[in-house]
Amino acid sequence: MLIPLIAVVLAIAVPLLVFFALSAKRPPLARRRLDLDGLHCAHCVAAAKRALEAVDGVASAKVTLSPQAAEVALSRPVPDEALRAAVEGAGFRVTAVF
Repeated sequence: MLIPLIAVVLAIAVPLLVFFALSAKRPPLARRRLDLDGLHCAHCVAAAKRALEAVDGVASAKVTLSPQAAEVALSRPVPDEALRAAVEGAGFRVTAVF
């Protein structure tokens, strides 16, 4: 009687533990700050953010109008040139990457 109960508990508990372990937020691998030029309005900020978040390996991006900058969290290594290309492809200029 005890063995089937243990089997049922394990059948339920193990998948739940795996699910929560895989869905837990992981801290970003690295962060980059980009100084930008050419942002004039909220639409520009949204366009730059979308462009950065479309880059494979970018976990999130925060873009501000004043100062014109982006803070990017990376989930894996991403070349600075890929970030620069994304922003410039959206019509803005990157003046520095830190």
